[in-house]
Amino acid sequence: MADDDLSTSMHDLSMSGPRGGGGGGGGGAEDWLAPVLGTSPASPGGSMKLGLPRQKQQQQQPQQQPQQPAGSPKSTKRSTSPKHGAGKSGGAKGSGKDEKGKGKDGGGGGGPGAARGTQSGSLRAEERVLGTSGGGMGAKRPNSASHRSTRTESEDWGRQGHAYTKMVHLFSHLPQYSKRSTLSRTVSLSKPELHPAVVTLGLLYADGSVRGSNARTAAMLLAFKEVVLAYQLPPGKVLRLDLDKALKPHIQYLIDCRPHSIAMGNAIKWLRGQIHGLDREAGPVEAKEKIGEVIDAYVEERITFAAQALAKVAVDKISDGDVVLVYGRSYSVELTLLKAKTQGKSFRVLVVDSRPLLEGRRLLTTLSKAGVSSTYLNLNAVSYVMRGVSKVLLGAAAMFSNGAVISRAGTAVVAMLARRFNIPAIFCCETYKFSDKVQLDSICWNEVGDPLELLRPAGSNGETGGQTGQLQGRDMQVAAAALPPRLKLLNIRYDLTPMKYVSLVITEVGMIPPTSVPVLLRESSKDDVNLSFEF
Repeated sequence: MADDDLSTSMHDLSMSGPRGGGGGGGGGAEDWLAPVLGTSPASPGGSMKLGLPRQKQQQQQPQQQPQQPAGSPKSTKRSTSPKHGAGKSGGAKGSGKDEKGKGKDGGGGGGPGAARGTQSGSLRAEERVLGTSGGGMGAKRPNSASHRSTRTESEDWGRQGHAYTKMVHLFSHLPQYSKRSTLSRTVSLSKPELHPAVVTLGLLYADGSVRGSNARTAAMLLAFKEVVLAYQLPPGKVLRLDLDKALKPHIQYLIDCRPHSIAMGNAIKWLRGQIHGLDREAGPVEAKEKIGEVIDAYVEERITFAAQALAKVAVDKISDGDVVLVYGRSYSVELTLLKAKTQGKSFRVLVVDSRPLLEGRRLLTTLSKAGVSSTYLNLNAVSYVMRGVSKVLLGAAAMFSNGAVISRAGTAVVAMLARRFNIPAIFCCETYKFSDKVQLDSICWNEVGDPLELLRPAGSNGETGGQTGQLQGRDMQVAAAALPPRLKLLNIRYDLTPMKYVSLVITEVGMIPPTSVPVLLRESSKDDVNLSFEF
């Protein structure tokens, strides 16, 4: 689902599944979630076990080692070790509770009696039972193995089976992608506070079926509308406080499925501000209806209508004979190009694309059907065609107060090349994506995608799901198993374009320079409820 699918209702996404009076996901949720999960939902205990790394699962299993006979040569060698003592000294460390351990077995220093010794000899006895003790270099092996195990777990934090998701230490502070652990650890069908609409949307986020800032934000708000309408006020509770508390697990669940974008964070902050600003004298039914109305108005005005108004402003920048270069697929840029075509303008479009998602192919299909002359090329060929480009139109996922732009990975490369050839780089961004934060690089905040997407065959179209997606998934697993053991894959979804590479920003309120973003934020904050909450 891309940005152009905003008209899709929540019922088409199967988000209004069966639910009880409180909107929880009870036994009925397991039936309609089975097609989404692909298998029957597992029990909460089994899900937690599937989410653990393979090494941790082995550590949880009890380590059973065969006991050495008392008279074996290996046991005698340990008993004569100067570290453990020999003869009666070994038996003296045994416990007096077991008299059998003080006989011939106790004299060996490695019998069962020594394993149940006092606190002073319990550690050495445990080492003898596990077979890890010994003099010289043997005493250092447990620490060495523990260090290697810790290092391996830190590098392979998201490894599930044969999934190749080794962590890159430069981005270790970011949530690491692990699809199987996401589904097993976060999807708990026994939690009654999770609404079926939010559960389904979270699975669509994790699967990649819902992409794009506009589509993800609109779907999230419409799912929260279902939660609000199904909410039942408990006796003795204040609605504006308890409703905000009821939304927190839904917000956290969506974050666990996929980290939310900056635009989604702005929408969540706005929604919670609307809830806290409810009239205290209003009844529960009236208050819930009001929240539903303001959510519909936000989606209609700030997302759908804003994109259309933005395209109406941006179309004036396209003239006859222009060669417009675009990167990836942006809903606002696509509307601008189609509107310019309907006005009868003659221009040519260069669609630049990159792996792993190859979103530009869908834009190329749409432009071809509309009769727009288009050329498709990869990101590594931009420098060869930039000399013949008139202007560059780019989409944006967020706009910071310092004029920097967050967009799909590769946008900064296109903007820098445009500045190198003195070509204007125009960014299309709705005002609800503006943020009062400041960011200077792409490392502090970013999103790590599925590393296996980098192994997708070149002939695939970047789509997931269905039988074709399952075959590609198996092929990628085989390709991952053949990679060198020390090779790490990094799939970063966003990059940051500094302000000096941004020529112009087009919004639904007009065209502004990147230095005017703080002014627009200050003016818009006068009308909107701008409260900060911790979630």
